[in-house]
Amino acid sequence: MRRWVLIDCGEANKPVFGDLYRLYNHCWAGGMNIMKTLLSISMISLMISGILCGCVKRPSEQHTERKEPNAGLEIEALIEKLAISDQPAGQDPIYTPPKDTPRTDKRVVAYDAASKLKSYGKKAFPYLLKHFDDKRQSVAFRRVIPHDVGDACYCIICSQIFYLPQDYRGSFYRTGADGKTHERAYFSNDGLFTCDTIESWLEERKEKSLEEMQIEALQWLIEQEKQIGFRNEEDKHNFLYPLERQLAEVKKKSK
Repeated sequence: MRRWVLIDCGEANKPVFGDLYRLYNHCWAGGMNIMKTLLSISMISLMISGILCGCVKRPSEQHTERKEPNAGLEIEALIEKLAISDQPAGQDPIYTPPKDTPRTDKRVVAYDAASKLKSYGKKAFPYLLKHFDDKRQSVAFRRVIPHDVGDACYCIICSQIFYLPQDYRGSFYRTGADGKTHERAYFSNDGLFTCDTIESWLEERKEKSLEEMQIEALQWLIEQEKQIGFRNEEDKHNFLYPLERQLAEVKKKSK
């Protein structure tokens, strides 16, 4: 059974859902092999094509999925790196390593692996789902103990479906328009799905793109915030406007 705890997020992890943990920024991915463009050139050009051949890198947008022949093998290898120990996860929090921690530190390796897994988008979801029962020790992606590989895989999927903006203020509770304290959807409960129901939730949307699922999640969360209500304009700036801007941006990119 998991329990919620308050632990220091540290600089290496930015909030995913406010008080939860956001995975690292999208990694650079993609590229274009230009060898094919040289096939119609003379034999002399073909002899020097090795000099011209290369990769053009560009920033990977949030909706861009990596396409590689051996993607499945790499995804499985990255999931293995989420485990910082072969022992079952304990009840003690795993704190975020300082910025000057060597890149070879298993905690840093785990966070880097999570970032790379995220770059695969929906393609990685089936592999991540298979590891939900993996109880090996991992690092913290949200304020839940134990930090096992299964929970890490769940958080990697969640953070892509709930593609929330950095300026969206997160907390377990907030004061509503009625002046009362309200439990906030998703921050203190899973909302659209849980670890037990996410697989069926995804199956029902298997024909949808990741962007379409993000739109659904954002629209749902906006309605939850509206139900709590806003005391003033500052509340709207903290809890509503960032979500509306993000929704408009995702809709624009999905066209």
